[in-house]
Amino acid sequence: HRSMPFIQSVDDKQVLVGRVEPLHVSRAMRRREHVLHCYEFKLMLRLDQDVQLWNKLCDRFGYCDECKASKDAKVSCTASRGQHNSSQLYREIFRGVDMNPDLWFLAVTLKESKDKLIHFIRSEMPRRNAAANMTGGGGSHTHHDDSIWTLPPTPRSFCTRLHDRSFLTSYLNTFNFVELRLDSIIEKNTELSPCIYQCRNVRILSLKNNFLQKISPEIGNLIRLEKLYLTHNELQIDSIPYTLTFCRNLKEAFFDNNLLNALPCILLRIDSLQRVHRHGNHNYFKDTFMFYHTDINDRIKEVPRARRNTIKLQSLQEIAGYTVLTTRLNFYAACVPTRLKQFLTQLSSGIELCDHCSRILFTRYTSHFKVITFKNPYLGNTCVPFQHTACSEACAQNIEVPARYEQLLSAQQQDSEYQEYIRESLNVLNHRQNSVGGLSDSFCSRSSRNSQRRCIVSRGKANFSIVSSDITRSSSSNSVAQNHMSCGIF
Repeated sequence: HRSMPFIQSVDDKQVLVGRVEPLHVSRAMRRREHVLHCYEFKLMLRLDQDVQLWNKLCDRFGYCDECKASKDAKVSCTASRGQHNSSQLYREIFRGVDMNPDLWFLAVTLKESKDKLIHFIRSEMPRRNAAANMTGGGGSHTHHDDSIWTLPPTPRSFCTRLHDRSFLTSYLNTFNFVELRLDSIIEKNTELSPCIYQCRNVRILSLKNNFLQKISPEIGNLIRLEKLYLTHNELQIDSIPYTLTFCRNLKEAFFDNNLLNALPCILLRIDSLQRVHRHGNHNYFKDTFMFYHTDINDRIKEVPRARRNTIKLQSLQEIAGYTVLTTRLNFYAACVPTRLKQFLTQLSSGIELCDHCSRILFTRYTSHFKVITFKNPYLGNTCVPFQHTACSEACAQNIEVPARYEQLLSAQQQDSEYQEYIRESLNVLNHRQNSVGGLSDSFCSRSSRNSQRRCIVSRGKANFSIVSSDITRSSSSNSVAQNHMSCGIF
């Protein structure tokens, strides 16, 4: 029964069935699909920095009225489930309080997502208190003792790791988020928290207007992602990791108004893509018109190393990790320990893969080649440039030559389709002209015949009136005689 909460409403009163979780700690809220807004994100980041704010929220929302009236006030509704009547659980417990303007996100959260916040506080507070007590912190949050939040770095027990977990991570794990609307929340020269990529059920991720200079490789963990909004950022070609290809359900991507001079070649490996928005990028059309009509050698550009390579021996673990990365397999979906996934994420953050042989490239320390290719058409667009990375000139030619051949074939196909379209249009036009000409000829013949008939009739009438003037006179005299006769009768 605990896994199936049942709440019955009768005359604005909620009746709680025995052995059932209260409504504010019900698993039904976890199963429901939720949307993470920017104000909730800001609030969780603030709670990681402000312990007093968390304590105040726990004092106000951590207990229902019956928990406060009970003798053991330290036990919340989660520990005493099934004992309380839920008739007053949803009473308005928040009153208007003057807030600092810096806490605008708290006011918006209390207005728009208060039920979620109360659910999170009453489910997270007992876990943190228990972790603090078991790690030797002692006390409760009601005492406002900051010592419980200062945990020793060792030993790293389970409770210590639970207590050190950020509020944002706990908030993301509490609910089933399917949309992350995180627009205009990141300041310049700051990075986005990578824990947002742990929500595997996310279908829409919006990161617009955030001054983002790179995307974390953990975006490959979003296996159900369908729409990605990266508009109005500072992204470059090397800012987009190759792990984006792990998102096999991605259908629409927005790269408008960034610093891209071409689209990244990894998009060609995502078969599910249906639309890509790329307008308003820096030097985008410049590279398009520069390389479109040039030779093969001009489309391949050697990039020298930016820094001198310091000799550093790689460990066996790093060598094995780089070998895994060269396979381009989705290691996030593999049944491997989380610690190993984090290690592979760190390795993939500073490298690029050769688009031909998938060799590991340290672009800052080794020379490599950049290759520009074109897709015409690509997802309804014409003349779309892509930038590839190659480890050697041979790999660069193996990338460019097939792309050029495909471009020529598509151009010939488009020319043939255009010529066929012109022929069909001319045939339709000639057919219409012939039909219109036939109608005009028939119309002209009919009009000429009618005009001839009218002329004949008019001529006949004229001849009749001219020739038979006597007849008309005689007919008039006869009519007069007939009139006299009729008068005689009457």
